[in-house]
Amino acid sequence: GVDLNEACGPSLHTAILAALDAPGRRVEHIQKLVAAGADPLLPHATGDNTLSWAMGYHHPGTVTPASEQALFTYLTTLGIDIENRSDGTWTTLHRAILQSTAGQAEVLLKAGADPSALLAPEYEPEFLAEATSLMLAAPKPAVVRLLLAHGANARQTDGQGRRMLDFVTEEAAAARDRATEDDPWTIAHADALDETLAILQAHLAH
Repeated sequence: GVDLNEACGPSLHTAILAALDAPGRRVEHIQKLVAAGADPLLPHATGDNTLSWAMGYHHPGTVTPASEQALFTYLTTLGIDIENRSDGTWTTLHRAILQSTAGQAEVLLKAGADPSALLAPEYEPEFLAEATSLMLAAPKPAVVRLLLAHGANARQTDGQGRRMLDFVTEEAAAARDRATEDDPWTIAHADALDETLAILQAHLAH
């Protein structure tokens, strides 16, 4: 007799939204809720829909890449708007690039997500405002390869007229200048941008 579509508690979660934020989430949990009458098209009060909400997951250590791929593949079959901009600044694909894994991004791209969509002018940090998906993915070479394989245009300019090659060249040089031996993260970040630069140069050469 519980209303599965009622937004409950301080966080205003429906049953599906709560299940998608729970440790150890699985596609079977969502399938059972949908079968029992939970509406996967109901948005969260913040503007997230079910698909974009699932990207900001707080318990990644409790799931596996295979279970997540199964979950997101199922979610893309439910008629949820794949291009939803939850706060007006980024699409679900942008959110996957930034907050999730290459696996989630791949599912969205296979389902038709637009790799050419730009971040909004209001996006923060400001240096990424109006950036392309490739620019957002620059520190993640695996995602850059994925975007290129699914039709992202490496020659596309962003809303500020910047080219991907110039953007990554500048970011890689700046990251290398900031890299220090006592901070492994800065070295890994610089290495990742250098790898992306090499990927981009090879792609543009063909």
